[in-house]
Amino acid sequence: MTVHFPTRHHAASLAAEDTGLEITCSEVQTTTPTVPAAHAACVPESGELFQATFELNPLPMWVYDNSTLQFLEVNQAALQKYGYSRDEFLEMTLLDIRPESEHQMLMQHLQHVVQHQSKNSEQTWVHLKKSGESIEVQVHGQDLQYQGRPARLGVILDVTEKSRIRRALEESQAQFRLIAENTVNLIMQFDANFHASYVSPSITAILGYTPEEFLAIPDYGYIHPEDWPMVEQEVTAAVERHADQHMLEYRIRHKEGHHLWCETAFRLIWEGEVCHGFISSSLDISDRVVARQELMASLTTSTQLVTLAEELEEASDPSDVIQLALKHCTAVIPFDYGMFVKVTDHQYQVDTCLNLSPEEGEVLLGRYLKAAGPRLLHAFLKGTPAFFSASEPICEPAESLPRMDAFQVAVLPVTADGRIQGFLALGTCTDKVEFTGNTRRILRAVRDRISHAFERNTYIEKLSTSREETLKAIGMVLEYRDYETKGHTDRVVQLSDLLGRALGINGDELDALRWGAYLHDTGKIAIPDHILLKPGRLTPEEFEQVKKHSEIGFEMLKNIPSLPQATLDVILHHHERWDGNGYPAKMAGYSIPLAARIFTVVDVYDALISRRPYKEPFTHEAAMAEIQRCANSMFDPEVVKVFSEVMEHEMLRHPEEGAEQQNARSA
Repeated sequence: MTVHFPTRHHAASLAAEDTGLEITCSEVQTTTPTVPAAHAACVPESGELFQATFELNPLPMWVYDNSTLQFLEVNQAALQKYGYSRDEFLEMTLLDIRPESEHQMLMQHLQHVVQHQSKNSEQTWVHLKKSGESIEVQVHGQDLQYQGRPARLGVILDVTEKSRIRRALEESQAQFRLIAENTVNLIMQFDANFHASYVSPSITAILGYTPEEFLAIPDYGYIHPEDWPMVEQEVTAAVERHADQHMLEYRIRHKEGHHLWCETAFRLIWEGEVCHGFISSSLDISDRVVARQELMASLTTSTQLVTLAEELEEASDPSDVIQLALKHCTAVIPFDYGMFVKVTDHQYQVDTCLNLSPEEGEVLLGRYLKAAGPRLLHAFLKGTPAFFSASEPICEPAESLPRMDAFQVAVLPVTADGRIQGFLALGTCTDKVEFTGNTRRILRAVRDRISHAFERNTYIEKLSTSREETLKAIGMVLEYRDYETKGHTDRVVQLSDLLGRALGINGDELDALRWGAYLHDTGKIAIPDHILLKPGRLTPEEFEQVKKHSEIGFEMLKNIPSLPQATLDVILHHHERWDGNGYPAKMAGYSIPLAARIFTVVDVYDALISRRPYKEPFTHEAAMAEIQRCANSMFDPEVVKVFSEVMEHEMLRHPEEGAEQQNARSA
């Protein structure tokens, strides 16, 4: 059967589209009588071209009767996509491949097409395959004459995966908005040109603007003119060095005209080497900055106070800041003793003492804290300092005055992340400290500096968690490209962590090993789909191309400042062999970095027990036997020994979990 289509120009436009078809030409070819097969040679050259365009197009195509909606012709791609034979297709109508819920909508749509002579739409439809599986499609059409009757050519674009990705993106954006719109911090999002595209509702409470008013301000016009050059320079430098995050302090303008100090953490959004903008989280630190500035002004008259400020500013670890605060507060104010008390789940523990033993500190806590009066309780509830002179009671009912072990007492609650982390308690054994305005300002500033150290630690912990999740996301990119490796990343990360700990690795070195497990196959992003996703065994030439992935991954990631050398070692050398027959560097024995030797065992084990298009999965026992057989040839024998002990222990602890995982990987 020969189908005649729109003109040669139109047919060429149809053939040119591989990823979707948008028909814009309105020319129509009048149908000529069907040519018998015996006279195929008489078909005009253009008709052969049109027939080839229809039959060989990789997108499903069909022709249906405008009146009855009966299929009149379908191409091979449609038969493969929907699973029907040609005879089955030609017995059906458009309604037969749609769920009943869409029938009325389809009829209304077709009526609209006839009335308005529209050709294409971006509407998404649900089609049903013969198997019952539903797919989401977009349909592009063109009216034509088929064997003397009005018909319509349809070209089908499967957008199921595109729709899934769009929904996932919308869900991710909704989650971001939910977080941003329910936080007290000022959250902003900037596009690739660093123009603000979103600001959280907290802008009203912080700066007095509505989000719409703030977004209408010319770019960065809300930053204090004196601070803008510094901000611009720092952000530009962060982009140039490919930083993941950066933190700045600067002033921003309130709607009423005055400026507030803010501390802003920037997280840059990278895709490869391209920066797509950044997200910022800003916190109003005006009180902290003002206190710090006043403190610095008062310290100019005293060498000790200058030293205090310098050392506090240089210190970043909370324990170091606490030690400095106790040292200088007992020297400058001067208090006789001091201690820092940690608060965890409403439990108090003496942590650091100066001129006081921990036991003496516990006695003071028991004597005054357990019977604390309203002023001290209010200080804890509000996170504000409390100062008690020799004539002011701490307890309720009041203790005997003066307190012989604590004439004057200052209690400075330290807060971070919205909760009390602990408090600094300073006391005198004689009546010698007067809580003047200047003294109170100094103590508040010290308290703020300790709080800042705790907040910094909290930020760093959150950024570390974010980095871990970012590396995990990069590692899972290939899983979404190659479904056969689904779950591989999580499994090798978990096993690498277990094996690393068993080998005595911890801290930063263990983090580096785990990050290497996330990123080990990053270079496969550059391997073509026809090789990476090939269902059978690779040819020698194809395997040589796959072997390049470790070097490609190393080149892609080596310039990221936050990735340690051990992580890069895993990426580059996880296919080296103990006997020197691996790749890419043919390293042997202990010259192979330890992290790579560890990960190689884990990676091969998971590959063995997982199903692949070219092999069935090994059982755990068979996989372990193969790993042990290859000790001294492929693997470091000591690593294999410890791995065997780890796996035996894990199987004893979780036998049912091991069976479930084996079944899941075999499915």
